[in-house]
Amino acid sequence: MMTKMEKLLSLELKVFTVQDLMTIWGVFEKKKLWSLIRYYLRVGKLKKVYKGVYSIGEYDELGLAQKLLKPSYISYYTALAFHGVIFQFYGSVHCVGLISKKIKINDKEFVYHKLKESVFYNSLGIVSKKNFVIAGLERAVTDSLYLAPTLSFDELSKVSKQKLHEVSKIYNNKSLEKRVDLLIKTME
Repeated sequence: MMTKMEKLLSLELKVFTVQDLMTIWGVFEKKKLWSLIRYYLRVGKLKKVYKGVYSIGEYDELGLAQKLLKPSYISYYTALAFHGVIFQFYGSVHCVGLISKKIKINDKEFVYHKLKESVFYNSLGIVSKKNFVIAGLERAVTDSLYLAPTLSFDELSKVSKQKLHEVSKIYNNKSLEKRVDLLIKTME
């Protein structure tokens, strides 16, 4: 039988919420769970990253971003850079969620931008990676145009015009659809 730490180490994840630890370890009694967490913190097997968020070893910033505010997914500047659409470097990790919030951990800032629920919960253009969920190329472009209407892009050659148009419809926002149509015309 695997120990609690062996269970964590056997996973590809490096960042865990209290809820994750409860599920992975199968410990549903809160006192016992917190006792285990405090023990593993004391012996140095777990590291506290943020309130209710813990890590084992080195972790990926994008994976951490998903654990700091739930629900959320990587989008906006971070997803645009990930997909090679913008070349500017932004030191912060940008995500979208149901609330706007900034969280600073060490020297890294995690910025969460609010999307309306109907858009946020629409999974069109959302991609699951190993340790995080990110807006796909066209979703990242439309999320960004929705949040920052005058944003410009550096490289759009990989963007599917058809998908971009399709994704723009989920926002139910005529001005966004017009901006997307103008962007598509510039791509031709």
